[in-house]
Amino acid sequence: MSKQMVKVITPNDPGNEGVFDAVGSALARISDRAYALFETNGDAVSSAADWLAAERELFLIPESELSETDEACTLKVSAPGFTAADLDVALEPRSVTVCGKLEQQSAEGGTYSESSKQLFLRCEFESPVDIEHATATLEDGIITVQLPKVGASAPEATPAKARAATA
Repeated sequence: MSKQMVKVITPNDPGNEGVFDAVGSALARISDRAYALFETNGDAVSSAADWLAAERELFLIPESELSETDEACTLKVSAPGFTAADLDVALEPRSVTVCGKLEQQSAEGGTYSESSKQLFLRCEFESPVDIEHATATLEDGIITVQLPKVGASAPEATPAKARAATA
């Protein structure tokens, strides 16, 4: 399969506020569900587990890999079956959110079926990234997001930190 460019959206892009509204809405849905799970469990220690359980209930949480050097961060996200048109990469100076929706319809032998998958992954960074020069591609079911760092220095490898989405 050929490499496809995935739409990269920043807060400065006019007309794309809807994507950031959708990300905010997704985080609110996760937060509401996590709180409901927390209330059911009644255990303060389980709040992180409740958040992760809520994410898994509401969205397809893809496998991902985050690597970081002094110059850039690279995020690879598994998105089998998705096309570039199904995906959005929303960038902010200290976070990246990959979201997508895949709707499938089929009609076989008089039977009609519909299915929908929603992909959601959010990573936050300690250091700001240069969102104006970031790129995202999709090849063989893998989204690769290249995120240059603001004020990048020498290319010495450093460990990356990825966190689950937080409200």
